Amino acid sequence: MYCNRCYAKLDPDDSSCPQCGAPFAASNPSSYSRKPFPSVPLIVFHVIGTTIVGVVAGFVIAFHQMAAMSGH
Repeated sequence: MYCNRCYAKLDPDDSSCPQCGAPFAASNPSSYSRKPFPSVPLIVFHVIGTTIVGVVAGFVIAFHQMAAMSGH
C-alpha cells in the first residue's frame, strides 16, 4: 500500500504516513493507493495538454508579431 499524498510505502499497522504524516487506515481504502504512482494515462494527459497549450500560445504570439510587423 502507498500513501495517496506522497506515495511512500505504508505498513498495514501504520495510523499515518511515516513520510508526510497523512492519516491512514488499512480498513479505509480511500486513505491509500495500491499503486506507488499516479496512473500513466493521467500523466500522459497532462503532458499532452500542456504541449497543446504551449503550441497554441506560440502560434498566437507569432501571429500577433507578424501582424504588428506588417502594419495591420
